[in-house]
Amino acid sequence: MDYDTLVTKIARNPDLLLINIMAETDYNKAHIPGSLNMPLDSDSFVGDIDFYADSKSDEIILYADNENMSLILETAADKLTQNGFQTIQFFEGGLAEWTKNGGPVKSYDPPESSGGCGGSCDCSCG
Repeated sequence: MDYDTLVTKIARNPDLLLINIMAETDYNKAHIPGSLNMPLDSDSFVGDIDFYADSKSDEIILYADNENMSLILETAADKLTQNGFQTIQFFEGGLAEWTKNGGPVKSYDPPESSGGCGGSCDCSCG
């Protein structure tokens, strides 16, 4: 599907299952707001999507970083189809197409592990 179609679908259904299949580090750098990160290489890829889907017939839209990742998207769709999901689509062009069209992006800056209290007390854990 193209950018305009995806924007329309998001506007009509804020609970749309828009799945980013990239690695968590890539997702944290930038992703489409409202999308869920479920990396294809995760052992729980299908189970995670099954958790969020109300049924196997829910529409699922997969996207990756750019248009060069179509083989990865097809692999993800095959996994889902083999597990009974029926309505799987791709956002062609992925995050690159989204940003090229001026779509907003969200990012996360996960906290670094400080070990213990992070030095905010008099203990020896920080």
